[in-house]
Amino acid sequence: MSKLLHSMAIGFASVMLWVAPGRAADIEPPGDVRTELTAEALLSGVGLPGRMIHNDWFMPVGEAGPALHAFSGTLVIPETAMQGFDGVPWEDVWYPDGYHDNIFPAVDVSFISHDGHLIPMDADIIAGTGATSPWNIIVSPGRVWSEPADGGLSRASFPFVLADSWNQAHNGLMTFVYDDDAISKAQFQIVQQTAPDNRFSAFGELDAAYRAHVVDGDRSVIDGFERDRATRLPVKAFADLETGLSIRALLAFGEPNNLPMSASGVIVDDTIYLRPCKTLYGDFPYCDEMRHGVYSVSKSLGAMVSMLYLAEKYGDGVFDLKVKDYVDVTAGHDGWENVTFADALNMATGMGEVATEPLKWLVHAIGQDSELAAAFYLAASASDRLRTAFAVPSYTWGPGELFRYNNMDTFILAAAMDGLVKEREGPDANLWDMVTAEVLRPIGIFTLPLTHTDESDGSRGVPLLRSGAYPNVQDVARIVGLLRSGGRFGEQQLLSEAMLDEAFYRTDVRGLDARSGGTSSYHMSLWYIPVRLMDCQFDAPFMSGYGGNLIVMLPNDVTVFHFTDNALVRVHHLIEAAHEIRSVCPS
Repeated sequence: MSKLLHSMAIGFASVMLWVAPGRAADIEPPGDVRTELTAEALLSGVGLPGRMIHNDWFMPVGEAGPALHAFSGTLVIPETAMQGFDGVPWEDVWYPDGYHDNIFPAVDVSFISHDGHLIPMDADIIAGTGATSPWNIIVSPGRVWSEPADGGLSRASFPFVLADSWNQAHNGLMTFVYDDDAISKAQFQIVQQTAPDNRFSAFGELDAAYRAHVVDGDRSVIDGFERDRATRLPVKAFADLETGLSIRALLAFGEPNNLPMSASGVIVDDTIYLRPCKTLYGDFPYCDEMRHGVYSVSKSLGAMVSMLYLAEKYGDGVFDLKVKDYVDVTAGHDGWENVTFADALNMATGMGEVATEPLKWLVHAIGQDSELAAAFYLAASASDRLRTAFAVPSYTWGPGELFRYNNMDTFILAAAMDGLVKEREGPDANLWDMVTAEVLRPIGIFTLPLTHTDESDGSRGVPLLRSGAYPNVQDVARIVGLLRSGGRFGEQQLLSEAMLDEAFYRTDVRGLDARSGGTSSYHMSLWYIPVRLMDCQFDAPFMSGYGGNLIVMLPNDVTVFHFTDNALVRVHHLIEAAHEIRSVCPS
């Protein structure tokens, strides 16, 4: 600890008092004077809140100015028991023995400050290294500043996500004061999530260490950050659209106070109208940066985009490649003999355990209660997952004939696509790294975190693609914009235009029935629902993920999105709400 921080900590320790825990109803926002998370309390550890507090205490309070110190280095965070943890422990069912989800992970995270921002050097998923916490962490850009009462120190805060292989997202905030070579205790709180089966709030302080050093690659990261900011779509308050909307429409977007909602809004003509990211502890101050565990929306943002990228790079014939040629098929039957990449993307491999009658429909052909499904979800490595997936029997029909929703199909496709790029580009190539470099970064997305398999040799692993994506609102808007533009960005054709036309029903090709009576269909990882309005009829494509996560792409450049874990909102409610904002009927 620096001499300045050390002397201030000693002086403040004797005068600060502990504050009793409070409830959400007691949360008050700051006034003009900082009384929570003061420099004195952060330095001494005495007088920290001891309870959840309003999120705005993690941001500038009162008169604030630029940071007085540059930040360049690594925070070393130890495993720490989270206080106020109010969830139901998951470890008995979902985590290996000895793991506890009320433990903050041990991680090293590096940042550099730039123009008032605190920029993470790695915005991807950072694996926890401790012995008892199951969590990984994702950190996003935050802020640095100074406040007059802090005695010449600077302040920092940033948003983060606790993430795991199930695609849970527990959003939180962290703050500390610092000088050139040391930091105070770091206070955090976790306030919102997309985690339908494991909701919790928690807070605590971390005895984090600061290793100040010149960070390798800082110029590249700053350039990526500035490109991100320069290419962001404008964000306006959702309130700008509320005048005249019906109560039904407002409720579809989560108004007036639907707290399980992490974020919702509408994209109109490349402008994002975003509702505040509400929590029990005030609006989330980094709403634009909040990352969401979107579960099976990952199939569309991940698997579909990857296939469209490979089709542009290697030719549309990649849809006809056979899975068996790019992964080691260990099935005890010959059902995989003619299964193509397209069949797997369309969930029409002809493999499954249940819904064995050809005329019967079931969304989850392999449910959570299946022994094979449980083994598949708990497997860590790609080889273990594939071995389990190929143990599934075949149906009496062939590939490409009937839709049966099956998460294993998408993962097998991910492994096959990864095998393809390794064959074409070399053994060190990774599918998602290539998509990031050649699709996402050109449109301004420096990193879109996506869970990979956990390999014992430390290698990158295979992207899950069936779930595991953690987009923010800007990521969603940019990818939707790319899809709407026929896969073209500026002068670059990034995705196959011909296959995009097929995916969006602009050709005669249609997806397979996904419900009895043909009331919906599924094609290339997109769901389709027929829309019948007074002025028009059309099929609306949408992305859907467990818990109620939805992205619905409508005609006339209208897209609605909804990230939540309440599982209540239906697609047609969002479509009707969007139609009130602006007619979604094709001209």
